[in-house]
Amino acid sequence: MNAARWSPAAKRTALGVIGLILLFVVWRAGDIVRPFIWAAILAYVLLPLVGLLQRRAGLPRAVAATIVFALLLTAIVAGGRVLVPLAVGQILDLQRRLPSLLQNLETSLAGTFDQFGLGPFQQVAIQASDLPGMLARAALPIAVGLGHALLEFLVFLIATFFLLRDAPRLFDWFRRVLPPGQRAELVPLARQVNELLGLYVRGQIILIGIMATVTTVGLTLFGVPFGFVLGLMTGVLEIIPIVGPITAGAIACLVALGNPNPFGWSQLVYVGAIA
Repeated sequence: MNAARWSPAAKRTALGVIGLILLFVVWRAGDIVRPFIWAAILAYVLLPLVGLLQRRAGLPRAVAATIVFALLLTAIVAGGRVLVPLAVGQILDLQRRLPSLLQNLETSLAGTFDQFGLGPFQQVAIQASDLPGMLARAALPIAVGLGHALLEFLVFLIATFFLLRDAPRLFDWFRRVLPPGQRAELVPLARQVNELLGLYVRGQIILIGIMATVTTVGLTLFGVPFGFVLGLMTGVLEIIPIVGPITAGAIACLVALGNPNPFGWSQLVYVGAIA
């Protein structure tokens, strides 16, 4: 029996190989698996709620999963009715104000470069004036991408429901395919990993909500336009360690630099306060 047990090195090697295979499959499959990955993440977050309904209300698994899925759809529809028009309105406003925003940005950058003796670098700001043309050329790919995104969203919803309903069957299948000699060791380990991973994923979702809300409120108080879109982008980018928050902050600062501030401060002081 001892000879049949895997050594710690063999276990790490096997897990590494499995992880590389999964990464390769995801990379090659791309758009095909993406909605299923997001569905798995959302279902993973909502599974405790389904389990709670089963235990407290004594509901069958299918009924509990249907109730949670209905609540999810209600939240999506309600949020869409409120947030989507706001986001679309700000995006259209951004498209309309983009030329003047870029002109103000160029002027502010030119003044800042002159102030610090960096006049030759003004060409960096001038080159940004072609951005409206770039957006116009990207209109058709954006429309095609929107249709593709709607299809992915439909697949995502369907996969989420089935994962909520059939998660116990998937876990039982995983337990059965484990080698009998390793089952007693791996099942408790999987439970610990599941608990820690669940806390991490839920914590990330809470962090996204906090950062999006705080950034939206803060930018709105500072008079920065498109605060909701920038706040939502900041929340999403918070997932990426270090690079994400810096990128979101840089974009918000560039928008602030191109927007005349309502406080009569110099643009550098204004952008510094935003940062």
